[in-house]
Amino acid sequence: MVGLCADWIGIPSEPGVGGLQLGLLGLGLAIALWGALGTRPRARLLVARAYAMVLSIYLALWGAELVLTYGLDPARDFKPHALSLPGMYEVGDQVAYRHVAGYTGTFDDGVLQIPIRINSRGDRDDEPRSEHPAERRILLVGDSFTFGQGLTDEQKIDRRIEHYSDDEVDAYTLGVMGYGPSNSLRRLKESSWWTGRAIYYLFFANDLADTDARADYYAVHEGFVVRRFRSDGERYTPEQWTALLHAVRERSVHRKGRLRLSFTLPSLRKIAYQVTHENTRLTGIPDALVKPTNIDAAVDITTSMLALARERGAMFTVVLIPAVGEAKAGKYSDWGRAYIDGITAQGIDVLDILDRLDGEGYFAHDPHFDPEGADVMARAILEHFEQSLSSP
Repeated sequence: MVGLCADWIGIPSEPGVGGLQLGLLGLGLAIALWGALGTRPRARLLVARAYAMVLSIYLALWGAELVLTYGLDPARDFKPHALSLPGMYEVGDQVAYRHVAGYTGTFDDGVLQIPIRINSRGDRDDEPRSEHPAERRILLVGDSFTFGQGLTDEQKIDRRIEHYSDDEVDAYTLGVMGYGPSNSLRRLKESSWWTGRAIYYLFFANDLADTDARADYYAVHEGFVVRRFRSDGERYTPEQWTALLHAVRERSVHRKGRLRLSFTLPSLRKIAYQVTHENTRLTGIPDALVKPTNIDAAVDITTSMLALARERGAMFTVVLIPAVGEAKAGKYSDWGRAYIDGITAQGIDVLDILDRLDGEGYFAHDPHFDPEGADVMARAILEHFEQSLSSP
C-alpha cells in the first residue's frame, strides 16, 4: 500500500512508478506469499531460499550500480543545463525555436559554468563584420557542437578558425543547442543576410534521432525549450509544461532522485543494452529513436542546404562529427554510414575528421567537444577552406 500510495505521501518518481515503489510492492507481495505458506514448511523453505538468492543477487548488482553512479561516473555532478538559461529562447519565423537577441546568461551543467552572450541577430557570436571580404567568410550551421556547448567564446570552433587564420577568415556560427537538420536548414533560410564563400553543416549522430529529426518535436514555454509531445503522442498542455519544468528544477537543486533511480540499476541496464546494440554503443543513441525514414529525410534536407548554398553563391560541405564511441572505435555507426552514403550519392562534399580524434577531445562528463576537440575541428575546417581558395 505504501508503494501504491507513494506519490501521495511524498516519495514521487518520474515517470510513473519508479524503483522505490516497485521495491515496496515487491516486498509486500513477498510478505503476502510468505504468510500464505505458513502451514507448509517445505514450500516455505524453498521460497525462503529463492528470496535469499534473488535478494543477494539484487544487492550485489545494486552495489555495482552505486559504484558506477557515485564512484566511477564522471557525470555524477551533472545537472540539466537548460534551466540555467531562463528566457534564452523564443519561437522563430521558420524554426521551432531560436535564441533571443541580446540575451546574456551563464551556462551551468553542474560541472562547467560558462558565460553565454547572444548578439543582435540571435546567434552566439560577435556582430557580423561587413569589412571582411566575402571570399574570406564562412558560415557554420548545426547544433550544440556548432553552438559551442561547454566552451567559452574563445574556445568555440568559429573563434579557433579565426585565431588560426590570423583573423583573415571570418567564421560566423548559426549553431543552436538541440537543432536537427530541419531546424538547421530553416535557420539558414532565416539568415539570408549572410553572404560568403563557404557554408559548413556540422553533422552529429543525434541529427538522425526522432528528437532532432522532427522540426516540430520542440516548442518554447516560458523561455525554455520543451518537448511538444508526450510519449503517447498527445500534446503537452501549458500547465503540464510548467509542472515538468518545476520537477526538473527540483531534481537539479536537491539531487534526491539519483539514489532513488539507482534502485532500478539504470547504469547496468544501459551497459547491458549497449553490449547487444552496437549502434547505440557507438553513438549513445537508443536504436528505437533512429528510423530509416529519419535518415532519408536528413539526406533530403542536407541536399536542400546544398541547393540553398548554391543559390547564394557559396560552396557547401558536410562536416562529420564522430560520437565518442565512434571516435574510440574508429568507425561510424550503421546509421552514420547510411547518411554518409546518401549525401555522397547526391554529390555533396564531405569533411571527415574521424582519424584526427583517436577517441580524445571530448569532455569526461558530457559527449561534446572539449577545447582540444574543438581545436581539431577548427583546424580541419580551416585547412579544407584554404584548399578551396586555391581550387579553380
